[in-house]
Amino acid sequence: MHGGSYRLALAVRSKIWLVAGRDHAFGTGLARLLRSIEESGTLRQAARASDVSYRHAWNMIRKAESHLGRRLIIARPGGAGGGGTCLSEAGKQLLEVFTHLEHEVSAYASARFDNLMQTGEPG
Repeated sequence: MHGGSYRLALAVRSKIWLVAGRDHAFGTGLARLLRSIEESGTLRQAARASDVSYRHAWNMIRKAESHLGRRLIIARPGGAGGGGTCLSEAGKQLLEVFTHLEHEVSAYASARFDNLMQTGEPG
């Protein structure tokens, strides 16, 4: 509506990702997949929960591992005891740092946006 009393609240959104050289190495999709692996204990269930195919999830991880030069997951073969997947120490650390950075960037962007909207000054 133009000129009406209804107004939508404005908010800023941000998105970050990590690059290795020019290659996309890590972003929100992979972070979501790794969190799901931590919760479910299997790549297959994590892929399903992340709404991607098992093959796509596997390719995302292998591509990231190649760009980063470190393993993000450890797969345990199936059998009588069952298999599963867990995060490597490097995977846990990267997920934790990325998640922390996401929250910091989001909080900063929101606070900065609010300040700019209140003051009307970009500086």
